[in-house]
Amino acid sequence: MPDSSTLDSNGFVPYCAVICAAGAGTRMGHNKALCRLPLSGTFLSSIVHTLQAANVTQIAVVIGAQANEVMQTHLDLNVQWVFNPQWTDTFMLESLTCGIRACPPEWGIIHWPVDCIGVHPQDLIRLLNAPPAPFAALSFNGKCGHPLRIAPEKATILRNGNHDFASLRDFFLSDACTCIEADHPALMNCNDPQSLADFIATHPQL
Repeated sequence: MPDSSTLDSNGFVPYCAVICAAGAGTRMGHNKALCRLPLSGTFLSSIVHTLQAANVTQIAVVIGAQANEVMQTHLDLNVQWVFNPQWTDTFMLESLTCGIRACPPEWGIIHWPVDCIGVHPQDLIRLLNAPPAPFAALSFNGKCGHPLRIAPEKATILRNGNHDFASLRDFFLSDACTCIEADHPALMNCNDPQSLADFIATHPQL
């Protein structure tokens, strides 16, 4: 359990979202932060708007590939840009760490890959309000995925760098994860043109 110094005025752990968007989108053939949905703007802007609809206002976006274009395309977003200078040689664990270091200390973290689109704000609120756990994630049809909630004490491990995790998977398997089943269908990893086309076909509202 977090101590009282980590709680907001309502008694809840405050959260900072870290959107990992540093990759070049090789499988998609296009930078995924810049991919567009018919009605909801880019992948990145749709995620930011979902977070804000759930009252998550502290948002760090980790960028690397086409960093200037990503920022210029999203000048209207109220986010903190965090550049991962080693984006070509590192993986999402390092990008998440960069983002966590830009967030307020002792806050919980919402880890959100930029290809996780279509999450409903009500499902995100359920994830935020779930009982305390080292990790908690939304699940779809019983499969745990993203976004993923990280407890403050777990975020501190990455922030301080005092670990030997070789990958993000190793980090997330290091402790128990509570799965929160979503009420609304979503796609966890839209990382190639076919999955994007399928998603748009089944989510016309986006």
